[in-house]
Amino acid sequence: MFNEEPSIKQVRVAIENIAQADVRTCLQFILLTGCRISEAVGYKSPKDDTTNYGITRDRVEIHEHIGEEAAVFRLRTAKRKGRPRFCAIPLSSNYEVWTREIVKMFDGSPGPVWPFTRQKLHGVCVKAFDGMVYPITKYLQGEKENWTLIDEHWKPARAHALRHFRASELSNFYGFDAQDLSMFLGWTMGTGQNMPSVADRYITQRWQRYFPKLLKMRR
Repeated sequence: MFNEEPSIKQVRVAIENIAQADVRTCLQFILLTGCRISEAVGYKSPKDDTTNYGITRDRVEIHEHIGEEAAVFRLRTAKRKGRPRFCAIPLSSNYEVWTREIVKMFDGSPGPVWPFTRQKLHGVCVKAFDGMVYPITKYLQGEKENWTLIDEHWKPARAHALRHFRASELSNFYGFDAQDLSMFLGWTMGTGQNMPSVADRYITQRWQRYFPKLLKMRR
């Protein structure tokens, strides 16, 4: 038997079948924005050594661009010390049926949209994504001069896999290029297309560049 990545439709159905509304909308948000878990959930466990940058209820605005409304979420990028990035998703159900449900969670208050930890998501994801896997490319782990090469392998799909699934969809279905992906996902330009990372400071707010590509009806 060989491993195979699930289709984006299978992932979306698995999320839609989750009964807990707060967990369901959180996972919908993570998939649509491609954000890291710590950029979505409001709290962290005392044993969790990561910094939390969970989005709050006052960090979305509705804008119009080329005749279509966009829900523009102001995320704080975890691996860049909370640097803001703007992630735009079409509001019309012609292009994305989840956006309006997510936007309803944002009431303008400064509190977290999803006031729970990543551990709550994990327990639900184990059941919701049972049997789903995704590929990890080889990478170096550890400190300089003490690197360990981790070979390519497959991992069970959990909440973090949604970022991988979204990046693949943006590239393969929506036609995002490296610069679009860098802006959308909060990668440095060096990560996205071998450009000097200092260049990315100029494109953190340019969601208008990629937004027209998202105006594509799903198959």
